[in-house]
Amino acid sequence: MAENTLHLSGDELAAVRQLINEAACRTLIEAYAYAVDWKNWSGLAKLFWDDASFDFGMWSGDTAGFIPWVTALEAGYSRRLHMLAIPRMHVGSETGHAETGNCTVVRGPNDQGIDHDNMIFGRYQFDFARRHGEWRISALRFLMHGIQSLPSTDNGGAPFYADNMDTTHPLFAQ
Repeated sequence: MAENTLHLSGDELAAVRQLINEAACRTLIEAYAYAVDWKNWSGLAKLFWDDASFDFGMWSGDTAGFIPWVTALEAGYSRRLHMLAIPRMHVGSETGHAETGNCTVVRGPNDQGIDHDNMIFGRYQFDFARRHGEWRISALRFLMHGIQSLPSTDNGGAPFYADNMDTTHPLFAQ
């Protein structure tokens, strides 16, 4: 262990470690939302342990099945925006849990092929595990509260619209 050159008490050092662990888990939550929004599938895969479990209600499985499932799910949307509330977190030295409210807005064609916007309301529950000094997500659940479908208010296409965001977009910066 490194020398305590700041002369912090044991309680203060423990509090700093707690803040570091919470920050690592919070960063995983943020990275999850951005990876899905930008369709950064390789970046998304790096957030989870190989043995992570997933439950989205309409699909559940393991890490090997998650990336193909979420890739197919998101492929139909020309826009996606995950807005997450401030998470409530309980993080220890090796494991943690967080729950955050969520409003996701996606744009895609309806049954008649006309673009519409869906607002999806729910909660994400994240479990985290630290292994060999690295934090990753060990389980992810989504609990749906409801969906509101709205007609699109624009046709997109202009540079300031977030159409077709992916890792090839010039503004991708994850």
